[in-house]
Amino acid sequence: MASLVRLAAVVAAGFVSVSFVLFAAVELRDSSEGQIQKINGAPAPKNLETDVQRPNPLPAVERVREHNHSSLRENIDDVNDVLVSPFTSFTDFESVWGDRLLALVLGLLLYGGGGLLLANFFPKHENQAGDWREATS
Repeated sequence: MASLVRLAAVVAAGFVSVSFVLFAAVELRDSSEGQIQKINGAPAPKNLETDVQRPNPLPAVERVREHNHSSLRENIDDVNDVLVSPFTSFTDFESVWGDRLLALVLGLLLYGGGGLLLANFFPKHENQAGDWREATS
């Protein structure tokens, strides 16, 4: 049972981490493109879909996100939405980075650390093999 809890904790923490890494990659790419356009004198693109990057968005925003992301990325984000949904009331920053960072930290603490800690409380199997110096009957 402990190994199953450990596996679930690692998988949950992995989904939260991968979702954040994918978010950060898209945000950094978009900000880089925006800076290049500013340097070239082009008008800054209007980004009306900033809520798409927030964890656990509203259903209307979720449909826009489904259209923008690949199916693999959307599945990862959907699992992340379920995992971080208990924290969305705490993650109410003006910046999407603040929301995602707090969701990442809380998710890793609860699912990664808490799950592994919980797994350590399960009873361990005792090894029945004796020491080679002991006589067996």
